[in-house]
This record gives sequence, structure tokens and C-alpha cells, in this order.
Amino acid sequence: SSSQKRLNNGMTCSWSSCLSSSEITLEILLDYTESIYLIGFSFGGTIALDMMQNYPVKSSVLISPALVPTPTARTIAFRAVRKIAPPIARRLAPLEDTMLDFMEHVRADAAPIQQPVLVMQAKDDPILSMKGFELIRGRAVNSRSAFVQIERGGHVLVDSENAHEVFSRCSDFIKEV
Repeated sequence: SSSQKRLNNGMTCSWSSCLSSSEITLEILLDYTESIYLIGFSFGGTIALDMMQNYPVKSSVLISPALVPTPTARTIAFRAVRKIAPPIARRLAPLEDTMLDFMEHVRADAAPIQQPVLVMQAKDDPILSMKGFELIRGRAVNSRSAFVQIERGGHVLVDSENAHEVFSRCSDFIKEV
């Protein structure tokens, strides 16, 4: 299927299988408690965003959620190849192709976000555009949602000088909702 890509080592890569595994885990947890808080970083943030719109979770924390890649010469060229010759794009970069498929899926299917959501992203993220951050902000309808733009920190905010602030904000947000 178009959602499955074969990696160089012969393994398949599929956003649908990642999402399915996460949904199975969430469904098991929901059998035991209704107090579920999803926390996701990058691709995991995109999975959490998708799942929070389909499951009764209390809230979500999304750190650098992967929704819109930063436009670089490489990403622009790759997106052009995907439009013109999808099989070639899948062969050249199966993981990147899968990620872009999932980003497009989540952006297209995103509805108003009812639960409180905390979104954090660095303005200097070299991988993801702030357009994804703004997209989520525009769809968040819960007044307890919070959006934090950090000046510097790159993509991996939890591995930078901002890690303490990020973890503190996550903890405070979860305690408040």
C-alpha cells in the first residue's frame, strides 16, 4: 500500500502501523483509567495529535509536533519528486516519504481540538516550520490550551538548555488540567 515503504534493510516503514500500535496501547490503557495524558515529541507528537481527536484523553503535550517541514532546498525538491514520481520518492527516501504522508494525513483530517493541549516548539527548529504550531493553535478550542514558542533550542527541546523549562511546563500543565 502507499502507506508502507521498504527501508534499505528490508524492513517496512508505515505510519499506519505506528499509529495502530499506539492506538492498541491506548485502548488497553483506557480499559483501566480515563485519566490519560498523551505526550509526544516530533513524529510522536503527530501521533498524539491524531489520537487525541479520536479517543477520550484528558489532554496532550506536543513537543515539536511534526506537521509542516521547514522549507529547505532539499525538502522542496523531495516534495516535487513525490508529486511527479511517487515510486521514485518512496525508493529514494522511504522514511521521509512516510513522514510526509502522515503529516499530510493529520493536517487534512484535523478537526477542532476539544481537549486542553500544550504545544512547545523552538522558533529556530531547523526541521519543522512554525506553521504546524500555528495550525494547532488555530484548531485548539479549549481555553486551557497553552502554546509556548521558545526562542532557541532547535528541534530536540528536551536535549537542550531548555530541557528543565520544557519538563517544568509539562508537569505544571498536567497538574492544572
